Amino acid sequence: MKKIIPVALFALFITSCGTMSKIKTTDVDNINKTGILAHPIIAEVEIKNTKIAGQYIMKSEQYKLNKEYGKNMAIADAVKKAGCDYLVHPMYEIIIETRNTTINVTGFPGTYKEFRKMVASDSTVIKLSQKSIINNESGTIEIDNTIVTKKKRKF
Repeated sequence: MKKIIPVALFALFITSCGTMSKIKTTDVDNINKTGILAHPIIAEVEIKNTKIAGQYIMKSEQYKLNKEYGKNMAIADAVKKAGCDYLVHPMYEIIIETRNTTINVTGFPGTYKEFRKMVASDSTVIKLSQKSIINNESGTIEIDNTIVTKKKRKF
């Protein structure tokens, strides 16, 4: 009986010190692109009139490889500090030194306020936002954003 207790404790000790592994699985349904109906969502936004700033410092070698990453991280810093959803009209100041590159960004904080489904009257606003409007002395002229070049005739 005295020999069984130490053997049982030894067996318990060995099994309790084993490594544990976790396996996670997911079930994915493939979606056919033509089978999805998307309903546009319109968001009301509020843009404050005060500027916010953000900064990101990275190695100069890394900045040369991926400049957009540094800019995005500076925007993320500004958005996090201000507690807003996005940065409107970002302006960058990039200081490249031998070892480090400092990216400073300023802009206006934007916040989403109200989400709603798109209605028929919103389609006019979307169409107008895709066009350029030029004001001249005789009135307003509306032009599509497509660029048309005219060929010059040779005489």
